[in-house]
Amino acid sequence: TNDNWSITPTMNWIKGRHVMKYGADLRRYNRNTIGPGAAAGNYTFNRAWTQADPQRADAGSGDEFASFMLGYPASGFVDRNIDPAYRSHYYSFFFQDDFKIARNFTLNMGLRWDYEQPSKERFNRMIREFNRTVASPIASQVTGLNLKGGVVYADGDGVSAMAYNPKKLNFQPRIGFAWTIAPKTVLRGGYGLSMLGAQSFGPSTGYSQSTSLVASQDGNLTPASSLSDPFPTSIYPNGLLKAVGNSQGLSTNLGQAVTAQYLDRPLPYSRQFSFGIQRELPAGMVADVSYVGNLTRRLPINMPLNFIPLAELEKLPQAQRSAYFNERLPNPMAGLLPNSGLTPSTVTRQQLLYAYPQYTQVTLQQVPVGRQDYHGLQTRLTRRF
Repeated sequence: TNDNWSITPTMNWIKGRHVMKYGADLRRYNRNTIGPGAAAGNYTFNRAWTQADPQRADAGSGDEFASFMLGYPASGFVDRNIDPAYRSHYYSFFFQDDFKIARNFTLNMGLRWDYEQPSKERFNRMIREFNRTVASPIASQVTGLNLKGGVVYADGDGVSAMAYNPKKLNFQPRIGFAWTIAPKTVLRGGYGLSMLGAQSFGPSTGYSQSTSLVASQDGNLTPASSLSDPFPTSIYPNGLLKAVGNSQGLSTNLGQAVTAQYLDRPLPYSRQFSFGIQRELPAGMVADVSYVGNLTRRLPINMPLNFIPLAELEKLPQAQRSAYFNERLPNPMAGLLPNSGLTPSTVTRQQLLYAYPQYTQVTLQQVPVGRQDYHGLQTRLTRRF
């Protein structure tokens, strides 16, 4: 449910050859989320459990529905969710001047400033960041691994309560022109920089608790769970994970996957530009040919941090990698990560090579490295009747 308000005052001012327009746009966004999520469970099936080689797919074997009939899911989870309440504000001011320099030439100039405040949760019930340098709570109990990293929750009422760090220097210039180069011919062009909205929220992990299914503990050679017992006591001795809020601090979700915001995150932006010619033709027809471009930068993507380092991959040929990286080795974290697939006495080699082996995966949200380009030739022929 949403309860938002918006105020948009604008003013026009004409003085000599100038037509000026200025104004503001002030908004408040409320987002109150209600819903149990996948409280009855969500299970995914693929071909892995019915293909010839469980660690390497091929086109001739395996079937998703056959895996379902066997009751062996590839992944799954059960949710126990809260109803979070997010709020943020948006402020913008702009000024535009249409300057008629001559009878046949008009110049448009403008400047806009935006500030999109990062969202806050009413009771700080969200993860704000993943601290990649802090020592893991179990680091002193583990030998042979330099365990670092842990989640940090929103706190207080200032910047530390926001989903990411605010960025306020969002100035956006615009310029354009219209030039009548002949009685029936006009050249037009323009450029504008626009900030793009990117509202996002930190995960409510700990408050909304999802229990992930452990499909296998030996690199997908044998299943560890089934539809008849998706969360066996051998892996989850205490049953489904219970919501603990932020009481576990850096220990939250140890042995499982964690997700956090990328904090130092500027807003994405779009550089739009065009140049075209318009010509009046006989019989009331008008031809228009334009080049239009749109270059979008800093688009947010999600980035996983647990992966096999390239230097390790290059040590072996492709055919030998699967067996090598899925080999079971003594687990230095054995018994320290209950309710997870990382608690047995052995663990795969690739898990020990991850940057954060105490987690199955660490994902940063809203990393501003995406981009998109558009270039187009636009033509139009119009006849007025």
